[in-house]
Amino acid sequence: QEPGRSLRGALGVNNKKNNKIASECERDPAPHGSADLKEILSGAPRPRRSLTAMTKMPGKQKQTHVFTAGLAAACMASVVAGLDIPLGAPSPGNLRFYPMEGHFCGDGETAWYGVIEPMELLEEDSFFVEIMGGAVCFNQSSCEDKWLGAWMGITSYLKDKLNLDDGTIAYLKSGADVPMSMLASLKPGWLPGSDSHPLYGRRGLYFPTCTADVSMGRHNVTYEDGVPRYHHGGINFLTLLHGVKAKMPEIDNFAIYGGSGGGVSAAVWMSEVAEMWPSATVTALVDSGFHMMPGGEFFQFFWDNVDWSPGPGGDTPGRYDDIELPPFDWRHQNAISSVLSDYNGRLKVVYIACDNDYIVYGDRATMSSYSTFNGSSIHQLPEMWDFLTNLHKCAPAGSAFSYIGTCTNHHLSRAGWPSEANVEGTITMQSFTENILRGLPPDCADPDRTQFWFEEHSLDDGTTCAPAPSGPTPAPVPAATCAPTPAPTPPTPAPTPAPTP
Repeated sequence: QEPGRSLRGALGVNNKKNNKIASECERDPAPHGSADLKEILSGAPRPRRSLTAMTKMPGKQKQTHVFTAGLAAACMASVVAGLDIPLGAPSPGNLRFYPMEGHFCGDGETAWYGVIEPMELLEEDSFFVEIMGGAVCFNQSSCEDKWLGAWMGITSYLKDKLNLDDGTIAYLKSGADVPMSMLASLKPGWLPGSDSHPLYGRRGLYFPTCTADVSMGRHNVTYEDGVPRYHHGGINFLTLLHGVKAKMPEIDNFAIYGGSGGGVSAAVWMSEVAEMWPSATVTALVDSGFHMMPGGEFFQFFWDNVDWSPGPGGDTPGRYDDIELPPFDWRHQNAISSVLSDYNGRLKVVYIACDNDYIVYGDRATMSSYSTFNGSSIHQLPEMWDFLTNLHKCAPAGSAFSYIGTCTNHHLSRAGWPSEANVEGTITMQSFTENILRGLPPDCADPDRTQFWFEEHSLDDGTTCAPAPSGPTPAPVPAATCAPTPAPTPPTPAPTPAPTP
């Protein structure tokens, strides 16, 4: 942060190897420094001290601590700000995957991201990011589980989950154009491959999950087997957003969305997007993301016990305190409504789900088998309804929407909008979602309605909402209006037959 001063000079690093690593990081954090940076990140645990505090240490103690912690943190910080995203590079209607050099999946493999170029660029000042779904892991046994651990690497996911052969994987990683139609056949999510999609016409990114941490990790963790794991999902996603900001400093409409664990990530990161683009309307779609919800027992377990959590469980030597991620404290039911209150309608969240999502229940059982967490003790439905009633009661008008069907399906947008998820007597879940992403009311016939539930729940339950933010109230974001429904065309009268002679 001091102009004219080198990283080596600022850190006091002066042995031959350390000079080399610092030089590599200064010149180009990626790709030249990535191998050495990985060596630093997997080395001895760093003391929990800030870079500023360590520079005040005497002599060799300062040099040792600053190198093992300060250089790694400074180099990582420079990588976060240094991703050059080639927006517009793919041919229209295609996606290209690019490596995030210097950024890691959980198993140490290089992380990747996809750049999407629409067939027609219709909304130059709008953007979207889809975050791939995925499970979490939190110890050796869970990270080695065939289901949970598959999301610790790109290659493992493509092989174990999508059953792709080596040739197809090499093609996806080659930097060549991948037609959106081909990608849609793999069903990685809900990408805008046709003009019927509400985000068709926007540029965007697809972010594959490969750190098993709902894109919120900033930790190096060594579990029982002594093998380092890189729960760097938060670091990787923050880097991605900085890369977009460098290319598109002004955005009018930003959609961030995902299914399953990707939906949880969207709910966490939506406030950061709103902060980075202060004039944008930001819409977060959370599809089947009730594995973890504000005020729930599972979040409290995660907060207290998981080594990469934002709570006391993650207060470990491998945490990068120099990397600031969005707040992720969901111990109280009003966590989401309080965030929405800070933006007066400019930030919107949309929840869609089945009440008895089979993946949510299955993941709970799997995680219970690898920890002291008792998934069977959680009252999933009461916790879900308590959260949703709080959300709709306490969030600013027009900023919270939800559609809950009585069904067992998961990742509903990717699954093709199964009819079982629809609520009888109202619009479909697909229409609800697409209308909101187009900037319209969920139901143009009932424009003030925001909750579409298969059963009624009162919002007058004694819930106490967080106080409204202080300061001047900004003007609310006006909602788009629905096009008037054309009057039906009167039938053409049948010609009068000629009289029979």
